[in-house]
Amino acid sequence: MPDNSDNCFASNTVITSKNGKTYLDELVEGDEALSFDDNGKIFYSEVWCITHHVKNSRATYLQIDTESKRLVISHRHFVFVKNGDKQEYKKAKDLQKGDIVFILIIDGEKKIRVEESVMEIEEVEQEGIFNVFTKSGRIIANGFFCSTYAEVHPNLVHPFLAPLRAAYDVTPTVVMEKILTKNEDGKPYLFKASSKLLKPVVNLFQ
Repeated sequence: MPDNSDNCFASNTVITSKNGKTYLDELVEGDEALSFDDNGKIFYSEVWCITHHVKNSRATYLQIDTESKRLVISHRHFVFVKNGDKQEYKKAKDLQKGDIVFILIIDGEKKIRVEESVMEIEEVEQEGIFNVFTKSGRIIANGFFCSTYAEVHPNLVHPFLAPLRAAYDVTPTVVMEKILTKNEDGKPYLFKASSKLLKPVVNLFQ
């Protein structure tokens, strides 16, 4: 079974796109998925890169339950949480029962951010290994407010990827596909190399 502790979601992860409810494994570059900002504003953010796309494989995840939602997520993927008066990212593996996470509630045309406590956390096996990068670096998955990043803190990796996001907007698709050539797991080789560059920097602060 693949080691999926560093990133990704399972294939049955639900995303809200401009076309309505969809599954993460159905998203393609150019789709827009619900995202959010620090103030709780909810908006659509464009998917600019598919970073993992493995269908016929099972992997180990953490299953996070709140009162109304359930998220299956990899251990080192970042989730947006409330910590006292602050909002911050926390790796899924560091979540504990009682932690406050942000949840999306849809009431007709209204999209509302609410706070819910983590009630249960357990390790599970699920089908598929999928992830995308949005321009905001954030996504609402199964109602949970999440980063699209894992392992390296979003506040470091998101600015680091700014040149590639800018290139996506002005570069012909065929050229961008060459820049972001992917391996058999659907992960761009460039991101694998970038991760190796960033990890030593991250380790200095751990």
